[in-house]
Amino acid sequence: MFRVQLPQPQPPGAPTVAVLVKRYRTERMPTRTDTKRSYEVWISNHIMPKWGDCAITNLEPRPVELWLASLPLAPKSKAHIRGVLRNLWDFAAWSGEVPREQRNSMLYCGRNDFGTRVLKKTGNLKLVMQTMGHVDVKTAMKYQHPELDIVRSALNDTQPAARA
Repeated sequence: MFRVQLPQPQPPGAPTVAVLVKRYRTERMPTRTDTKRSYEVWISNHIMPKWGDCAITNLEPRPVELWLASLPLAPKSKAHIRGVLRNLWDFAAWSGEVPREQRNSMLYCGRNDFGTRVLKKTGNLKLVMQTMGHVDVKTAMKYQHPELDIVRSALNDTQPAARA
């Protein structure tokens, strides 16, 4: 089946990631020293160089996930960067810069959809684990969605044997 994805209406004057980060630093940045320091590292070294000039509403799940997969970092570090991006989206929604429902489709549903598509296309669970930054195979297995007809076929093939 072919799906056409229509462009999402963009709010007028959606802020760039750089503008949003500047406001986030003053209004919502965690105050705990260690947390703040690690957020600053992820923002300054990774998020701002790549996405600083991009409008927050133009961030799409696939490019973000491919970019994260290309970074020479540990999976946990990639998860932290993804978490900071989520926090920026939450801040944008909280401050009224973007509609909340648009944020939900950006890094939450889009991430799951991306993992499922990688698995369906390649059939390689290890590749999904690397792409999504998972270290445990159980976490990556949630992207396996058996098709209904496959489940029905499996259930029909495993009828209990007649007792003698």
